[in-house]
Amino acid sequence: HEGHRDDVVSIAWHASGHWVATGSMDTTVKVWDVGPNTPVHEAMQKSHQAARTVCGPNGYQIMMEPVEQAIPIYTSHRLHFYCVDCVAFWGDCLLSRSQEDTILLWEPENFSSLPYSTDRPTTIAVTSTNPNKVPPQGTPQVKLPYPVPTGYRNLRTFQMTESQFWFVRFAVDRSGQVLAAGNARGEISIWNLGVTAPQPSSSSSSSQRHGSSNSASATPAPLKILETERKGGGAPVRYISFSPNDDFVIAVSDSGGIYKWDVRREEKVDEE
Repeated sequence: HEGHRDDVVSIAWHASGHWVATGSMDTTVKVWDVGPNTPVHEAMQKSHQAARTVCGPNGYQIMMEPVEQAIPIYTSHRLHFYCVDCVAFWGDCLLSRSQEDTILLWEPENFSSLPYSTDRPTTIAVTSTNPNKVPPQGTPQVKLPYPVPTGYRNLRTFQMTESQFWFVRFAVDRSGQVLAAGNARGEISIWNLGVTAPQPSSSSSSSQRHGSSNSASATPAPLKILETERKGGGAPVRYISFSPNDDFVIAVSDSGGIYKWDVRREEKVDEE
């Protein structure tokens, strides 16, 4: 079984719409192929075909037969040692955060979005979660090339402070250039990710580019630190979001406060 072994608490789409990455309390990050002609896509189709309309207290609802699939194309190994509560794609690389005072920017082994082919081996028979229902004869058996890749190359480590606590959501602006994350003191650190996300490279082999443990990586300092309260007296900031034009960042904290900054002028412009 190659699926997660504990609660999945974060999910992110690749820009192409063909893959999703998931972070879990089992400390792993997994990448799943959800494009056309994949087991996940077929499972979704079967689920829709099995949908039935029933009348409930709130009117008619669509009920779908759940379908299990255990088919990641990548799973991390010893990348994090605590729950992974936030993941995001950055080009073909990934950002992930755990309770280790760091956010990692890394490249998963053997993953490239170019070219995307719908003619490739796939995995495992469709398995219903209903124990009384047996998959029909002729259900396609799909096979993945095992073992699933687990190597990675660490590109950057963004050092956080006072963030060894559960459930923190970092944010990347729409341009893909700025990373922001909060901490337990009500502070928000802002880092420069770079001008553009790295593109897939075929110039070096997988064995040269990836290992089962971290390689040397840059540790950039934050460009700025925003404070919800003076002298770090704020409550933990758990969620951050950038405005559509990337000019403003908004954050919410455990105090019930909502804070808004003008990122260009580095000043707080609103608080509720």
